[in-house]
This record gives sequence, structure tokens and C-alpha cells, in this order.
Amino acid sequence: MDMTGTSNMPSIRMRCRKCGRIAAGAAVLSLATSLAACGGLPASPAVQKGITPGKLPQGPVAAVVQTRYVAFEPSTVTIHTGQAVEWIMDDGPIPGNIHFPRLHVTSPTESSGKWYHTFFKAGVFSYVSTIHSTMFGKVIVRP
Repeated sequence: MDMTGTSNMPSIRMRCRKCGRIAAGAAVLSLATSLAACGGLPASPAVQKGITPGKLPQGPVAAVVQTRYVAFEPSTVTIHTGQAVEWIMDDGPIPGNIHFPRLHVTSPTESSGKWYHTFFKAGVFSYVSTIHSTMFGKVIVRP
């Protein structure tokens, strides 16, 4: 904005194909936010494959893993399809994350908080921390 309170950026106006609402804003971020609110942005590849990582579990939590002493405790858990794993970031000021290379899913990097991942397919899913090479674990998902 300039000294008169008006924006120097041109206004962006676009109609959402799904809901017909017009998204207007002075920045791409506000356009993306408007389109996301009406469902106009495509789902991420992880969500399209039925993988639901995030801040809330999409199924019952069957296992809890904590990050302590720059390690995942326990390092291996066994659950059934449709169940979730809860990771608790609890390593003091040391940040960490959870990355599933095979699934192309990575949690936010945080030093505290919780993150969930629900598994809808059976298999063995190895994960690592992209920050600490000594942190690795495995989720065994049974039918």
C-alpha cells in the first residue's frame, strides 16, 4: 500500500469453476486461499491416493510414537488397515519430522506437537527424519 492507503498491486479476479464464487485479491496468496475455500484447488497427490497425513487422525489411533533423544520410540509399530499412528514431537528444543519416502509424505518440522498418519493399505512403511540421519522407524500395516 502507498501512503494514501491504496494498493499498488493490480486486483486479481477469477471465478471458481466448482462453486462460481469470484475470488478477488491483491496477491496470489489471497487468490489461492479463496479458491481453496470453495474447493477449487486439486487435492494433493497424497490425499488423492487415500493417504491422510495431518493434524487429525482419519481412523482410530492404534499406536503412539514419541521423538526422544533424537530417536523414534518405539521404532517399529504394527497396526491394521484403517488405523492411524500418532507421533508426539517431544525432544525438547530439537526439531524433527517424519518422512515416508515411498509415500512421498512428510510431516511439518516441529520441536513439539502431534502428527497423525492413517494407513489404508497393508504393507511395511519405513520412515525417517530428514533432519537427523539416526532417526528411522517402521510401520507394519496388516489387513
